[in-house]
Amino acid sequence: MGIGENIKNLRKNAGMTQEQLAERVGVARTTITQWECGWTSPRMGKVKQLASVFGTTNAAIVADTGNAGLSSAQIAAGMPAAVPLTTLSRVRAGTADDELSVNHPAEEQLVELPASLLAAHPHAQAVIVECDCMDRVMPRGMAAVFDPDLAPENGQIVIVEVDHQGEHRKPLLRRWYQGGNTIMLVADSHTTYDDILLPVDAAINVLGTVFHTQSVGLL
Repeated sequence: MGIGENIKNLRKNAGMTQEQLAERVGVARTTITQWECGWTSPRMGKVKQLASVFGTTNAAIVADTGNAGLSSAQIAAGMPAAVPLTTLSRVRAGTADDELSVNHPAEEQLVELPASLLAAHPHAQAVIVECDCMDRVMPRGMAAVFDPDLAPENGQIVIVEVDHQGEHRKPLLRRWYQGGNTIMLVADSHTTYDDILLPVDAAINVLGTVFHTQSVGLL
């Protein structure tokens, strides 16, 4: 489901008309129609208002997912879940001043996630992005949710550990491309980063494939 369908289902589940919802979030009824039909999308400020009206999360409004085995009532309710923020506390850009800490914090933190996503990725974990290596699609401060069981396909974003530039097992956030006998790890950044080219038999540890990003709402 996209944003429009999420809004429509949440509105109907709450027993509201388009006019009533429009009044609650301070827009015209025609704006609600445009959102629900997918002609336009609400800005983040309105997403927050919608989440408040429906008693759900921002992620439940903007999630673009399938049913993943949940009931229609659960999906319509935007049922939240949570994933641990414990495996990676930072993702580094690959420079000395962007250290990555791989640890398990003493006090576990959680990132809220739509239950439908967690149903499809039961071992999901989250990381806070604190580098600019993917800032065209994933700015600093975003939560990147990744699946350690999901094998990457070309163009997907991965968290990997590689031996690179003489430094041992450096975790990186990059796009994954594999062709022939070569694996290429590519930044997607406003800053220039060199592509990393590795043979397919290189020591590469894929920690997980990123399947969802969102603003951080720590529980």
